[in-house]
Amino acid sequence: MSKRFQTIDVGGLKLFVAAIGGGPALMFLHGLGWDHHLWDEAFARYGDRYHVIAGDTRGHGQSEHPDRPYSIRQLAADWFTVLDHMQIDQAILVGFSQGGMVAMEMALQQPERFPALMLACTTCCTPQAVSENLQQRLATLAQMGALATAKLASQSIFSPPFIEQNPDYITQFIEHRAAANQTSLKFAMAAVMGFDVCGQLGQLTQPGLVIAGEQDTLTPPATVAAIHQHYPHSRFVCVPNTGHLIPVEQPEPFYRQIDAALARLSASVAP
Repeated sequence: MSKRFQTIDVGGLKLFVAAIGGGPALMFLHGLGWDHHLWDEAFARYGDRYHVIAGDTRGHGQSEHPDRPYSIRQLAADWFTVLDHMQIDQAILVGFSQGGMVAMEMALQQPERFPALMLACTTCCTPQAVSENLQQRLATLAQMGALATAKLASQSIFSPPFIEQNPDYITQFIEHRAAANQTSLKFAMAAVMGFDVCGQLGQLTQPGLVIAGEQDTLTPPATVAAIHQHYPHSRFVCVPNTGHLIPVEQPEPFYRQIDAALARLSASVAP
């Protein structure tokens, strides 16, 4: 089974979208600086049972790169347009990092559309530590350039053991991040600032899964757990031996948690 690709107009800007399979929709939202390839394993793992959808957020990957700032609310509007264009009334949302912020925004705006929410290494309120990390990256970009900024980013995205054990992967990450459109990355970082929906999560009634990485210094477990504390129908899991990028560092434990959540959801709606 091969992926299907399309570009979808979202208010005059084209978003690149990949999909595979059929059945219930399962939509994956990547984090800042990534693209749909973050979810390659998800396509392979769920494509035989679900309509798996993952695209490139505006300013990322093969989507168009706007020359103006945007917000988390704008990113949510983009993905609503994608779902409408694909005639998808309901979808299970899986959001990683900034994608988790977008997923929360979407679920709060149209809760009836999302029967379950899975949020990994993200936050419902941008903490000071995240703001300081992004401000440091912006300052480094202005003073030392893209390569130094990419190296700095790698230190908070990956755990020290992963960096030590995977030098080739880290080198590729740094080169890829340094070659990315830096203006788009600045807009994406700015979109995170001031995000705060913690006080609204009590409105959500669908089941949720909240996943943290034990060694994540960008969104530490306590920061991620705050989502669970505000979201009454959620479960919280902390995956050991991983930094921020759980789908890369510990893919099997990560997807096992999603498998279990999907199984619970299927059991709850079984006749």
